[in-house]
Amino acid sequence: MGQLRFEDSDELRAQRMTDEEAQAVVALWAEREAERERQSQLPRVSDVAAGLGIPAEEAAALLREVRERRNGPVTPPVYEVEVASRRRRRALSPLVLAAGIVVLALFAVLALMFTVVETPPVTTGVRVMEIAPPRIPPPDMSRIQEEVRRAQREAQEARRRALEETRRGLDEASRALRDQAERLRSETTPPR
Repeated sequence: MGQLRFEDSDELRAQRMTDEEAQAVVALWAEREAERERQSQLPRVSDVAAGLGIPAEEAAALLREVRERRNGPVTPPVYEVEVASRRRRRALSPLVLAAGIVVLALFAVLALMFTVVETPPVTTGVRVMEIAPPRIPPPDMSRIQEEVRRAQREAQEARRRALEETRRGLDEASRALRDQAERLRSETTPPR
């Protein structure tokens, strides 16, 4: 005969959660919803292309250029780099081999010329005067350091402004999610 299990069964425990777990689940759901909402509100390449009256490919190329300026050049995946470098090596291999053979032949010819023909050292009565190179003053380090400090302050200020904008956006999204959760709660809660 089968055993009866009540509240302590593993299946029932897996379906129950603490208040903290419930709050964490709701917070995680809210974060994901906020991210989905934010992503859905971002303009698309096709939207910008239509607004500017240009082909989508041109708008995508402009976007790549903007991102490269902002983040530095975008590096392709490792596999693409390996394939491209292999192609370049295959194309350059015969040229490099031919250039190497030519250089070796030139060295061999020059070595034969200098070993066969010995010339006595030439002495002239001319005295060579040495000229010292001009002294270049060291750079003004205090001015450079001040420029570095100014650039660091500007970068820190830009980071602070970006963080403030992000914080404001998150606060607005959080308020909207709280309002939406409250509205859903009021819609799903039966009147008393």
